Amino acid sequence: ELGYWVSTPETGKGYGTLINKILTVYMLAHIKVDRLAAPVNSGNKTSCHIYEKLGFKREGVMRGVDAMEVPEDSGYTYEATGDSVMYSLLADEVNELPWFNEIANQIKVFTLSGTFHSVQE
Repeated sequence: ELGYWVSTPETGKGYGTLINKILTVYMLAHIKVDRLAAPVNSGNKTSCHIYEKLGFKREGVMRGVDAMEVPEDSGYTYEATGDSVMYSLLADEVNELPWFNEIANQIKVFTLSGTFHSVQE
């Protein structure tokens, strides 16, 4: 299951898209999971857009599972509801993702030995 958070001053800079691309490549190509799930608060239209843009499929809405109190000074830019939208991506769908191989090659985190290295190494 994927999840992320970007601080308010950093929103709109592409970090949410980039981290989800990196996590998707890592989980599908290295860990070799069969399916990724990404629940998103239904009020968070930006995250919904990111997963749709990345090729995740919208499976449906889970009602009443994501209720949270949002303090006024929290920096959240959306109204948190009690509903979550579930997105998923199956391992056999990566060939449909135009960005997948490009990201895998750019970050070069996978070695033939299967060892994970940070991007800074």
